Amino acid sequence: MTRGGCGTGGGGRATVVGSLSVSANPDLVRRMPSPGRRTLRRRGQPGPRPDWWGMRARSINRARSAVMAALMIASLAGCTGSHPSAADPAASFHRAVQATLAAHSFKLLLTVPGAPNSAPRETIAYEAPDRFQTVSFGQKTAAVLPGQPQAPAVAVTTTDIYVGTTLYESQSDDPGRFTKRVVPADRVHGFLETIRSLLTAQTVLRSGTKYSLTGMSVPTGGTVVFSAGEVTVVDGVVRTIVLRAGSTPAALQLRLVEFNSVHVEVPPVAAVSGGD
Repeated sequence: MTRGGCGTGGGGRATVVGSLSVSANPDLVRRMPSPGRRTLRRRGQPGPRPDWWGMRARSINRARSAVMAALMIASLAGCTGSHPSAADPAASFHRAVQATLAAHSFKLLLTVPGAPNSAPRETIAYEAPDRFQTVSFGQKTAAVLPGQPQAPAVAVTTTDIYVGTTLYESQSDDPGRFTKRVVPADRVHGFLETIRSLLTAQTVLRSGTKYSLTGMSVPTGGTVVFSAGEVTVVDGVVRTIVLRAGSTPAALQLRLVEFNSVHVEVPPVAAVSGGD
């Protein structure tokens, strides 16, 4: 037997061409095609079968190429489309505001920066969907008869408890007693509308956990409409809000605490007067 040669041996011996064994009998030649040589086969034997596996592989490769091209086009469209990306500060800010509004409960502390007394001017305890309690700190002056000296103002604390459109109101000069009445629906969730109005900001810039807002319209129920401010987001929810009217110094500051741990109690019936 000869290896690596092209000659043939004596009768019936096989010659190895490369690594293929070929019979010396021309009627029994069966081998794989090789470049430049004709494929030999047994007389009457059908020709070579189609390469079904190769055709299937080529078809699969073409399908994969089409899928990859479609995915690439979709990816490019997503990058250039109008949908905000995860790095878009406006998108992350909007998610934080929506998560805050969707919280089961929280407490909001309202202060006026720069005021002589930096203690909160008002606290609001909110429990979804429509129950909250406000505690306001102010002063009250007693009425006097004409010609009598004005009595000094005294500190007074007003507690309002809202359940839907029902208001229970109490003042510190008559503690433990509540007056019940019905109020307009637009008064019920005013502070929630203040938070929701942050979404009207036209420009949102981010630096760490702080977002700077401009071009918004945040009404307060009075004549002042805040148009700029800063918001701090921690753990996916709004924690502090500082609002300004134009380029003026900060005029209002809100701090949100005690998320999902606040419960608002309804006054006992014996302590309530008025209403039905």
